[in-house]
Amino acid sequence: LLFHSKKFPITEEARNIMDNEFKNHKIFTVNSRNALFQELPDTDIFLTGVFTKEMTDISKKLKWVNALSAGVDNFDLELFRKNNIIFTNSTGMHKVQMSEYAIMSMVMLVRNMNFFIKNQHNSIWNPEIAQNQISGKTLGILGLGSIGRETARKADFMGMKVIGVNTSGISSDDFIEKAYTLKDIDIVMKNSDFLINLLPSREETKYLLTVEKMKLMKKNAYFINMGRGSIISNDTLYEVLKNNVIAGAVCDVFETEPLSPDSPLWQLENLIITPHICGNSDTYIAKALRVFSDNFQNYINNKKMFNVIS
Repeated sequence: LLFHSKKFPITEEARNIMDNEFKNHKIFTVNSRNALFQELPDTDIFLTGVFTKEMTDISKKLKWVNALSAGVDNFDLELFRKNNIIFTNSTGMHKVQMSEYAIMSMVMLVRNMNFFIKNQHNSIWNPEIAQNQISGKTLGILGLGSIGRETARKADFMGMKVIGVNTSGISSDDFIEKAYTLKDIDIVMKNSDFLINLLPSREETKYLLTVEKMKLMKKNAYFINMGRGSIISNDTLYEVLKNNVIAGAVCDVFETEPLSPDSPLWQLENLIITPHICGNSDTYIAKALRVFSDNFQNYINNKKMFNVIS
């Protein structure tokens, strides 16, 4: 059973995957609560962006839940443990669109595109706005998972030097010059012209980027947050941008979402705000199905599954 929101429709590509990859199995798609609760009692495998106790109570046959996302912050892992349900995520499905968002953000920042857009709306022709390039710059990536590594590959192709943080402090990718562990994050921050956050929300990452940490960065450096908003408070973000501790930022995630209309962050000229959309794509469901399909083959053939959370 695939439960998807209406903003992520079942495209022809997604339908073709279902027809070809699961033709010997019954697969149902629903996008409303009523239809969902009609189908759940007979469901063995559930693909969804949300899972609640109410859903658990009527899912007597359920053996496996696959999150339609890489992040699982909004899932109660205890529900799966208590009910002996396998829980996996869709790590790997966001790497293309999110790495493209990262490259777009860096180019927009060095080209000062936000100022040109503002001037366009005010009919102002100003060719004096500073222009720069990302080639030759150092990119620091906090979180060298599938998205971070794909971003690093694209950045290397664009002529950038890439360093970053992962669990081991080791990277075998030739497009990443050096990897560090989280305890050495200061080295990455001091040496980066662009700092991209892709870290998950954990106790050790919550409010990790304090004002003091951000002051380690170059004054002409930029920050891009695509991971979790909890890594930096809204107050800290405002302070470092308002006082030009760094040159600017692009943020897709925030400490609290949606960002309040009266937040002072909206008024900052050196901040570009997007509403938590960097992972979105018109091929979202198709991408999720491709990741799920590979794992499904492992499941039905009693092979070791990947992306297992619980």
